[in-house]
Amino acid sequence: EKDDPTANTEYLISDDEADNDDGLGGVSNVELIITSLVQNIPSSARISPIVTRNMIYSQAACRTEVDRDIEVLRRDHVIMTFAFRSGSTDYVMLTKDYKALLRSHLPPFVSLDRIMSGIREHWDQEYFSKREIKHVFGWTDDVIACLVDDVCVLSHDNSRYFFSVPCAGKFVSYLAAGKAEIIRMMRRKASGDILESDLLTLKLKKSKLGVKYLLEDLIGGGEVKVVKCGVGNLIRLVRR
Repeated sequence: EKDDPTANTEYLISDDEADNDDGLGGVSNVELIITSLVQNIPSSARISPIVTRNMIYSQAACRTEVDRDIEVLRRDHVIMTFAFRSGSTDYVMLTKDYKALLRSHLPPFVSLDRIMSGIREHWDQEYFSKREIKHVFGWTDDVIACLVDDVCVLSHDNSRYFFSVPCAGKFVSYLAAGKAEIIRMMRRKASGDILESDLLTLKLKKSKLGVKYLLEDLIGGGEVKVVKCGVGNLIRLVRR
């Protein structure tokens, strides 16, 4: 809860990067998109710098390329992906931001370097069994219980363990509530659409994430679309 991110620049994935099968080389456009998106989180929200895969889709030219680049960035330990809810959209965070967040939440007897080393070595694993998490990270039952209590790790039936983001619950709640509030407001409009400039002035009652940030998820998730018109961008509901 110490993040203070703010502005926005739009980036597109280039054909050259899409053709690079060995890695992205330098800073990828997906990485730049993520960096730009977290700057749209109002500092008053006091949440971790998390974005959704849908937000990245909203600013990229091709979803397939985004998915491919995300896997490469995961492999190269540049980003981490999380599923805070079963079957949910991937949530994405820059590894450097995740490392900084863990540093401020881990108890002193847990090695951050060993965690990051284990995550790097097992980057393609969605979860760890109890036996694996003890072996890879050297944790006892008491340490695991402590990390679950701090929401650094999520436990499913005490048999599967997922790395998580401390305070992610607040982010997920703000995201769902803010999107629902925007959709409800648009459904009350007879036309089902609104000028983007007018929408951005909306003061949300149930979310601190801000309309600009939430709009990226709604666009990328196909819940609204952007229609260009003479007076500016029109945001239109896809399903009334």
